[in-house]
Amino acid sequence: MSWFDWFLHRRKSDEVRLLHGPLQRDKKFILQHREWLETTAPIMFQWIKRNYEEAVRRPPNEASPTDDLIIFQSGPAVGLLIVTKGWSLEDWQHMLDELRNRIRNVEYYIETHADVKQKLLPAGIETIERYALKPDIRTAFQSDGSFKVKQMFGGIRLDLTYLNKKPIQLRIIIDRVTDRNYSEALPCEWLFQNLFEQP
Repeated sequence: MSWFDWFLHRRKSDEVRLLHGPLQRDKKFILQHREWLETTAPIMFQWIKRNYEEAVRRPPNEASPTDDLIIFQSGPAVGLLIVTKGWSLEDWQHMLDELRNRIRNVEYYIETHADVKQKLLPAGIETIERYALKPDIRTAFQSDGSFKVKQMFGGIRLDLTYLNKKPIQLRIIIDRVTDRNYSEALPCEWLFQNLFEQP
């Protein structure tokens, strides 16, 4: 079953919740991350960047089952869906963590939570590893007593989905706030272009 068929045909009624808890990495994974950055990461980033540049030429939400990267938009939210093929689950877990690290390095961004969910589906065990990041609201308090959140690009969610330990998709979702207490969001294209630069 292709990722596209799996995504279209899954039903909530078929799910049995197994686990929902914190996402944690052990020391071995952290040490392997350094090696991954020097070996596999440059090839993966080059592949993602090439597919992103192709996706930019298509209208948002226009995709076919053969596309490896899809840009989608729903209201103020914008995102990328990357089809996770060609590399191991461990490689995509390293990619998830590297994207999280890069966003944490953007001014004002903090990690708000990291969790993992597992569900039992007819096709097997689906696992979603997720990070959520957003600008630190403490930067909103101005010296004159006013309040204005620098939302930068907006709240960002990263999630990696795999089925029976086989990677399916990695999503980057940016949710922008339209509120007078928030600054205008920066163009998400700036973030995407910088996220995929070579390590």
